[in-house]
Amino acid sequence: MTNPQKHTHPVSDTVFRAVYDSPASLPGHHQWVTSDEDVRRIEELLGMPPKTIGAPLWVSGDRKHCPNCDRQTNWLDIVSSALEQVHSREMIARVILGEQKFVNTEAPRAIADLKKQLLTE
Repeated sequence: MTNPQKHTHPVSDTVFRAVYDSPASLPGHHQWVTSDEDVRRIEELLGMPPKTIGAPLWVSGDRKHCPNCDRQTNWLDIVSSALEQVHSREMIARVILGEQKFVNTEAPRAIADLKKQLLTE
């Protein structure tokens, strides 16, 4: 059953800055940053020039690693899944880089159908 309650909310710069400046306020037991390598892969997926995303992309949750493959979950997984299932590249880029900021108020384990990105060497 789908929960009709929204957990991602548009917020003012002040509220976003309070969360961004204090990652401990994010939901879940752990808070971590998406690796620079994965941020560069996100830029490729979104058709952005390298180094467009300059701020750290924080992630939080009760578990850092996928129980199946042990890869650390991060924004690359979220963006890849969203592109494949729901959103356009432009919409995701607007969320990451745009003027309107968003805060998720639930632990990310609630993200349905999150696909893990496999590292390719």
